[in-house]
Amino acid sequence: MHKIITVVALTTLATLIATAAETNKTHKTAAERKAAREARIAAAGGLIEKPYTGKYIVVVNDQSRVPEADLFDKEQSIENLLQLPVKVVPPKTNVSDAGVIITLSDNKTAPALLVAPEVPWAGVNVGALAADNPSPERLAKRTQKEIWRAFIYACGGANSSVQPCIMRPIFGLRDLDSQRVEVPTPDPLPKIMNTANALKISEKTQATYRQACEEGWAPAPTNEVQQAIWDQVHAEPKNPMKIEFDPKTGR
Repeated sequence: MHKIITVVALTTLATLIATAAETNKTHKTAAERKAAREARIAAAGGLIEKPYTGKYIVVVNDQSRVPEADLFDKEQSIENLLQLPVKVVPPKTNVSDAGVIITLSDNKTAPALLVAPEVPWAGVNVGALAADNPSPERLAKRTQKEIWRAFIYACGGANSSVQPCIMRPIFGLRDLDSQRVEVPTPDPLPKIMNTANALKISEKTQATYRQACEEGWAPAPTNEVQQAIWDQVHAEPKNPMKIEFDPKTGR
């Protein structure tokens, strides 16, 4: 019996080793998978890009603080992550092929970001981003982040995912008139409240006049009922608690 068990165990071990070896063959490393993919693409004639005929995200670069080569992160740009076409042009360029326009400016008065989603247009003031004299690297990073924010706001990032809702693509008066819903759905409300709280905007509080008196924030009474409540709440107790000094405890 012992010999039979040993033979079975050895057979099982051999099977496991063979399975592991086969698994190692099928589970390639990331480098091997990349090489295999590139080989398949090369065998298919390589990658080519279909001629593009749609609208562009046009960045009108009217500033010189940040070099054009540093306006986008090399790995995390709009084009790389979303595969949407972006082109940078100088001022006064014909932008009739623009679906979204982002203007980069440099002045001392405008805020860092302005958005007009119904155009749709967004403006990034690099001058405001450089107000504290940051290093060129920090200024470039700020600009890259603000371009992303500008694009998201102008391209509907604030629109509700639940429709119909007042927060939706609106590109003119006709769109606005055709929108029958006049208030937002619950979808954007948590984001609104979170931002309001960050801006120190709190929800208004309502309470009865009595509760307000008891909590100490009631205004002066304006009628007989409120006066009676005011007097009752603010009246001195008939039997106030007396606190006597105890020489034994020192209190």
